[in-house]
Amino acid sequence: MTSGKEVKNNGRRTLLQRTFHENPRNAEQAYYHGLVTFVDDIRIVNLSEMGPKLEKHPLFPDRTNVEFAQITGENTIRMRVWERGSGITQACGTGACATAVAAHLTGRTGRTVNVVMDGGTLTIEWDEATGHISMTGPAVKVFDGTIELRE
Repeated sequence: MTSGKEVKNNGRRTLLQRTFHENPRNAEQAYYHGLVTFVDDIRIVNLSEMGPKLEKHPLFPDRTNVEFAQITGENTIRMRVWERGSGITQACGTGACATAVAAHLTGRTGRTVNVVMDGGTLTIEWDEATGHISMTGPAVKVFDGTIELRE
């Protein structure tokens, strides 16, 4: 589900698509994923400047994830991600799903799209009959680590 809202940020007007996901374990519970902003040219978005400002905007007292997206072709979306509390990340699967749904609901794409992110491309399909969203793409190991826990 998405809802649209226009906000001012540093004197600039931005139309925001807020996205929600249902909790599959409890149909009455939903969580707020984040914010999808469609732009004409993603290359000129200063993500390190705009991301934290939108993440901490007064509309989002618990902060929010931010996705900037550009429709680059029929059913192809270029997306960049600012993760709440982390900053710029290479990709976000739930953000890609949210962006695909917002793009379809606003008439920009069909129900099956390729979402191209800095970390790779995912194919997102939103099934009309079931409402289920499927995500297909590569998975790669990006980190090994060790942590010591105090007892």
